Amino acid sequence: MSAYTAPSFTLATSIPQRGVSAAVLLVGVRPSDKDSDKSPRVVDAQLLDKAAVKSIEAALTAVGATGSAEQLTRVVIDGLPVASVLAVGLGKADDAETIRRAAGVAARSLDNVEILVTTLSERDVDATVQGLVLGGYRFAEFRSAKTAPKDAGLQKVTLLVGDKGRAQKEAMERAAAVATAVVTARDFVNTRRATCSLPSLQSAQRLWQPPRASRWRCSTRRS
Repeated sequence: MSAYTAPSFTLATSIPQRGVSAAVLLVGVRPSDKDSDKSPRVVDAQLLDKAAVKSIEAALTAVGATGSAEQLTRVVIDGLPVASVLAVGLGKADDAETIRRAAGVAARSLDNVEILVTTLSERDVDATVQGLVLGGYRFAEFRSAKTAPKDAGLQKVTLLVGDKGRAQKEAMERAAAVATAVVTARDFVNTRRATCSLPSLQSAQRLWQPPRASRWRCSTRRS
């Protein structure tokens, strides 16, 4: 079975000041509302230092970033504890699918990056987690040493939010469980039938330990 393991997720209200020197800060950006101003604007900027936000927007403008949907731009910003900032365009839309797709395209671009901090989670925790896990998925079981990924992939993600309450934590855990189930299913689809033995299936079952489903309440309504 695939060696892919979804990253671990934690919630925070600000960028950690330690252990992120090699990390990437992922932020969402949108086009300016003003026709005369083509500079992209950082979304949920209240989670970051005002000076850092201005520096990010200035750097993005300097390299021609517009904030259009799924546009990726990476810049280095002095004064932040992270190695670099990756801006992903959100365009004009404002829904969960936009965040999910933005997180996914960002995850696919993060070669040789193991630690990520993101503000996309303030917009939608569930969509951010699912996008990062599904976008970062890789199946290298049958690849040669030449074509297999050389890096470990994304290992740790800090989700920046304004409130670390129970609802956000449950959304994070639920999204991680759902996304992990999806990539496990992808593993089975991608695995050659001849190598999909009972021991390998049992091993996959042991590897997937979703959060307790009893935390999540489902209800049905009669129309």
